[in-house]
Amino acid sequence: MEQSRRAVESYWRSRMVDGATSDEDKVTPVYKLEEICELLRSSHVSIVKEVSEFILKRLEHKSPIVKQKALRVIKYAVGKSGAEFRREMQRNSVAVRQLIHYRGQPDPLKGDALNKAVRETAQEALSALFSSDESKAAPAESGLGSRIQGFGNTNYEMPSEDKDSFVSKVVEIGSAFKQGLMEGMAEQRSRRKNIETGS
Repeated sequence: MEQSRRAVESYWRSRMVDGATSDEDKVTPVYKLEEICELLRSSHVSIVKEVSEFILKRLEHKSPIVKQKALRVIKYAVGKSGAEFRREMQRNSVAVRQLIHYRGQPDPLKGDALNKAVRETAQEALSALFSSDESKAAPAESGLGSRIQGFGNTNYEMPSEDKDSFVSKVVEIGSAFKQGLMEGMAEQRSRRKNIETGS
């Protein structure tokens, strides 16, 4: 009974990866990527390894669309799925490295665009795999309030150095406008005087 339950769960995980890396020329919805990340974060090391193998197997698919989507899953999940997934992907980074020079059959409609997308996404995924953990941790700690800034955000407070420069720029623009307006009015008055006096 236990063995059949594990088999069903394994099948469910493989279907999850297949769903995120389907051969449809549509962008994978973020919620599917998040589901994979949540599974990787909350699972045992053996399950992380199993899901990693499923993703790596999708890199071997003949379709460049599937390859690119699998690379996108790696790139997305590496920063959000914990250290174990990152280590597992780093151990198998050869599969990603090979795709940096990928040359597949040109598409009848899109030419080499799909193959180029695979090469570019492979480069991005590889950069994400070996980027430092400090650069990934800083944005995660800053939270939602710092990402959404500007009009309508009542929690936004402009940094003091930006505030000073912004205020000084507004004052500078206002002064220049006032100066230009005054000069224009003075010039108009002198023209009127010249017309009235006839000179």
